[in-house]
Amino acid sequence: MKQMWISSSFDAVGILMLWTESPLHFGAMREEVSGVDLPIQRSRVHGFPIGPGSSIKGTFRSYFSVINVSSRIIDMVFGPEPGAAEQRAGLLIIENADVLLFPAKSSIGFLGFVTCPYVLGRFLTLISDILETCDTEKSPWRDFVTPKKSILEDFKAITDKMLSNALADNEFVRDKKAFITKNSMLKSTDNKVYLLDGLVTIECEENDVLTELSKRISELVPSIPGYNVIRRYAETNLVLVSDKTFRTICERGLERTWRIRITPDTKTVVTGGLWNEEALPTWTLMFSPVLAARRVLIFSPEDEKRRGVESTRHILDMLSNSWHTLFFGGDETTGRGKCRVRIWPWGGA
Repeated sequence: MKQMWISSSFDAVGILMLWTESPLHFGAMREEVSGVDLPIQRSRVHGFPIGPGSSIKGTFRSYFSVINVSSRIIDMVFGPEPGAAEQRAGLLIIENADVLLFPAKSSIGFLGFVTCPYVLGRFLTLISDILETCDTEKSPWRDFVTPKKSILEDFKAITDKMLSNALADNEFVRDKKAFITKNSMLKSTDNKVYLLDGLVTIECEENDVLTELSKRISELVPSIPGYNVIRRYAETNLVLVSDKTFRTICERGLERTWRIRITPDTKTVVTGGLWNEEALPTWTLMFSPVLAARRVLIFSPEDEKRRGVESTRHILDMLSNSWHTLFFGGDETTGRGKCRVRIWPWGGA
């Protein structure tokens, strides 16, 4: 008898962390941004850059097939290829990615990492969802997330405290002030931060809670050679701005480059072969919710259900135990879209 998969519910099992190591372009329709031929995707709700979950999931599917993960596991976890005889959704769900930290050039202190209450609130919600999985006895993913519960609770507590402090400050809410860490290298002698060559200049105030949060956020930086400098900036030069100011920084801080296509024989530009393109800058940190489906396999042996859970757990372990280098956005031949990815909290925590 034909197998049938019926979705029952979904459990949050982690947060995918994506560090850009070269400019990243998740493309959108041309008319979305005036004057840009190939803009990046932005949320219709808040206007911040986003990365489509379907694109991220598709890249993972290709990646695992290249590193010789069996097609059976790939089909169970990511779903079968279009046109396959068995049509059903995969067990792993990856939602759209949001920006958690946006790198901003600074006139003082070289580089700052900027965030805002909206994205911290979104991150906090995802942590709460994973903690709910820890407390769900019937969840097949409970044993995957429970060992990491203390890390989640610690991050949740400090993030919640920072949000409460920020939203209770009228000057901050009205875009008149930014919070910085203690001993930040970004602070000028006139108590201001100058970001994006002075395009964003705002009064700043050192905040003890943000200093503690910056230590947690620095733990999201890969512990691999070359990233120690980025970790230092993430911990020392973290800046919390209002949601409105963050949108301005995300908009003004995008990379915009001109591209051309030439005729090989004449070395002249092909008609219509001149265009400009937006991209997220190098060292942007994005985050994406990762969920695993609880499904009931009708008319199928119990071991089939067990294999579904084991296959998904195998992929989750691979993605949480180490960092992986992948290219997103379809521009790998030009060196763009190189990213370092891993599911947080890390495996073995």
